[in-house]
Amino acid sequence: RWFLVGPRCSGSQPHIDPDGTSAWNALIAGRKHWVLVDPRALEEGKVMRSEVEAGQLTVAEWFTLRLPLLRRRCPEHVREH
Repeated sequence: RWFLVGPRCSGSQPHIDPDGTSAWNALIAGRKHWVLVDPRALEEGKVMRSEVEAGQLTVAEWFTLRLPLLRRRCPEHVREH
């Protein structure tokens, strides 16, 4: 079990959950920007795993560099909340 607390502009690096786990998330204050990529985008070859995961990018870099790429390549497979 995990309990995580982070400062302003923090977040989890974009990743593909290796264990397919589920979790409850709560936000006490501020905003959270979720991006979910349908696995079919990978299966259909529209994007590569390395384009979904952050790798060496910071969270801010991923949102600036990778998210626009995903929006262009497979808008039908990207959900933002």
